[in-house]
Amino acid sequence: MPKFSKVSKDTIIKEDNANNEIGKCVLEIQDLCNMLNIGKNTAYGLLSSGELDGFKIGSVWKIPMSSFNEYLERKRKESKPRVQMYELINKHT
Repeated sequence: MPKFSKVSKDTIIKEDNANNEIGKCVLEIQDLCNMLNIGKNTAYGLLSSGELDGFKIGSVWKIPMSSFNEYLERKRKESKPRVQMYELINKHT
């Protein structure tokens, strides 16, 4: 018969909070859609093209938060020249 050590309520809460933190490190498709305001087809396209890094567990896509942040940073850098050009054009008109 296995022996169980006595666990306090505080320990259970700490473990539960740790699991919640891990859950916040990984997004699923619906999270991605909500955060970027895009449809599922667009989200699947980003993942299957490799533009956004993710992996599958079974048939469910998982997107590490670090990959999501890197994607946003790339997009921000790509759009920055356009914003600067727009500002230059408007500044001279």
